[in-house]
Amino acid sequence: MSNSSLATWRWNGNTDHYNTRDHVIDKITIHHMAGNLSLSGCCNAVQSRGGSTNYCIDSNGNIGVMIDERYRAWTSSNRENDMRAVTIEVANAPGAGEPNWVVTDKALNACIQLCADICRRNGIKRINYTGNASGNLTMHRWFFATGCPGPYLGSKFPYIAAEVNKLLTTAPAPAPAVKPMAVNPSTGGGSAQIYRVRKSWADAKSQIGAYKSLDNAKKACKSEYTVFDEKGNAVYPETAAKTYKVKVVHDDLNIRAGAGVSNKVVGSIKDHGVYTIVADKVVDGQTWGKLKSGAGWICLAAGFAKKM
Repeated sequence: MSNSSLATWRWNGNTDHYNTRDHVIDKITIHHMAGNLSLSGCCNAVQSRGGSTNYCIDSNGNIGVMIDERYRAWTSSNRENDMRAVTIEVANAPGAGEPNWVVTDKALNACIQLCADICRRNGIKRINYTGNASGNLTMHRWFFATGCPGPYLGSKFPYIAAEVNKLLTTAPAPAPAVKPMAVNPSTGGGSAQIYRVRKSWADAKSQIGAYKSLDNAKKACKSEYTVFDEKGNAVYPETAAKTYKVKVVHDDLNIRAGAGVSNKVVGSIKDHGVYTIVADKVVDGQTWGKLKSGAGWICLAAGFAKKM
């Protein structure tokens, strides 16, 4: 399952606020940011609230990825909807606020183009806006006590559906003249696989090379360095052998059978205790640690555990 080629930016922060989907994508849910936030500002804001989003669009119409489409983002306060929907956060216009929460034409048009692209790649033949949760274009306020997506954007849903359906009945336009997904030391991305050699995925300044060939990246990898793929996964050495202690700061931290949220939950930690990590691994840009007890792996991202 791919992400949209219309996105020109990717968030490089850590989060455990997503799940593996248990349903095919057949819906789209559009939100507003309740402010004129940048792409990174939006991602940091929803992360701080314990949520996430698949895409975000700023007031200039730039599109970013926070959580890959293959994962269910925590956006709409409704598990069933978010398992099926690709979620989009749209910035409000500069200076806009209550009561109407207006969005710019650039942001609205980018949202329409993104929705059409999501539909094409996921086999959604038509947007069916019904004015309630039974359709495949949904609003946050139908699932939770909120005003999202705001009066202005909410009033545009019939228009959005009509414009998306027009695009779906015509041949896709030539690829827009946008830069490819950012390939730089801080974000990763890009359509071709690039292997980066760094001390850690978060430490972009430590990067000593980027290679199309994994073999060449391995050859360049020095002691204390790791080879990462474009998503921030550590691929060489596959597991860094080390032992250190962490203090659990999350109230109910899942223990999983392997590194990454796609693995089965096999237990939990609720005591805010100190635990020994004997190996760690980066999966989807997020560091996971193997417990010395052999119980499984825990997420070591900020807000979950703190290195001693």
